[in-house]
Amino acid sequence: MCLTDRMAKRASTRTRTIVKTVKAPTPIIRVSAPRASSPPTKRRKGGRRRSSSSGGGGKLNGVLSHVAGGFGYGLVEKTFPNLPTIPILGRTGTITAIAYFLQGKVPFAKEVMIAGAVLSGYQLGKDGAIHGDDMDDFAQVRGVSAQV
Repeated sequence: MCLTDRMAKRASTRTRTIVKTVKAPTPIIRVSAPRASSPPTKRRKGGRRRSSSSGGGGKLNGVLSHVAGGFGYGLVEKTFPNLPTIPILGRTGTITAIAYFLQGKVPFAKEVMIAGAVLSGYQLGKDGAIHGDDMDDFAQVRGVSAQV
């Protein structure tokens, strides 16, 4: 018996076969949370979205809205010549305040309010008082005009 035979015998007697059973991996189930539903969008022919230059969807923008506001302010002032005024605000400030409260209810009320605010600021800066057509009315008011 040679040395190599003995090593071969030992190796063959000591070898064992180990069988391991491997479990199949469990499948991963992904569940997504429900999302807020949005109204379905209507697809247009051509596949591109249309863009408008005004961006407001029918609203006036820029200089044109200021023109419309000035026109509306002048129209209100001409239509109601005997409009009662709030003492410190004067005629211009009264029209501006009325337009402020009519915002969202009357078309172009916001533009009239902006035009009235611009005119009120101009009059306050120039004369120190907000007034209308009647210069005697604002001379009787004790307030900002008396301090100038």
